[in-house]
This record gives sequence, C-alpha cells and structure tokens, in this order.
Amino acid sequence: MRAHRAHRVARFCAVQAASLALAVWTIPAAATSVPTHSAPDGQGIYVTAHLGTLPGGMDLLVDTGAGICTVPANEAALLLLKHEATRGPAIVAVLASGERVSAPTIFIDKVHLGAVTVLNAQAWVGGDKDLPALGLNVLRAFPTFGFTAHTLELGE
Repeated sequence: MRAHRAHRVARFCAVQAASLALAVWTIPAAATSVPTHSAPDGQGIYVTAHLGTLPGGMDLLVDTGAGICTVPANEAALLLLKHEATRGPAIVAVLASGERVSAPTIFIDKVHLGAVTVLNAQAWVGGDKDLPALGLNVLRAFPTFGFTAHTLELGE
C-alpha cells in the first residue's frame, strides 16, 4: 500500500513548460537550516511549512522527484478563500506510476520554511491520496540545498 501511495505523490516527469513557474524567495543573509523529520514508518524526509496564515504547520515530503509542490485540496481552498493564493493554470503531469493526469495549480503567496519565506510558490492541488510535498520549484530557488542528519540546508 505504501508504494501505491508514494506513486500518487506528484512526480512531475513532464509538465507543460509554459505553466511551470519558478518561485521567488527571501532568504536571510546566511544559509539557513530547516529541521526535518521522518514518517513513523521511516519512509521519506519531511519539513514543516506554514502556508500563508493557515493555523499550524503542514508536514511536506521533501520530494526531489516532484517538479512542483503539492498541497491538499482542502488547504488550497482555504488559501484561495483567504486571498493568500491565486488560481494557476492546469498542468499535465506524469506520475511515478506512468499515469498522466491534468491537475489544477495555485500560486501560494507565502510559504514559510524556518527563517525562509518563499513567495509565489506554484503548487499542484492534490487529491485525497496525494501526500503534501515540497518540490523542486522551491528547492531550485536556492543556489544550493542538501541534507544533514536532521536538517534541510538551504544555501545562499
């Protein structure tokens, strides 16, 4: 079952080039470390992000195979309702399973990762079985990124 769920994570092997937007960001003067944690079953590395002003944090799978972030439909709807996101274009994605899907996207005004605030991050609006994920569109916004024992290191 876990493998099936992982296949539903948005792994964008192909997207319409015109619809893939790069995030812009603000970073502190020095590199920053964002704490990571594993799922109880030990599968995957997660960071806690704060989307806009939604209460609490959301655990996002750090998915270097995902072209863009993934957020659940409920949170996407709340962000749109609070005017903290705008609707983006639908994209055609190829999942890890090989399945092609058309997916709506949003642009999230602010995504907070530790001391870093990412602005205008595009995210795929996932279904009930999709894991929230931090994709390459955010990670590539930093000159370097990598992992240590319990942190995601975002370079200057």
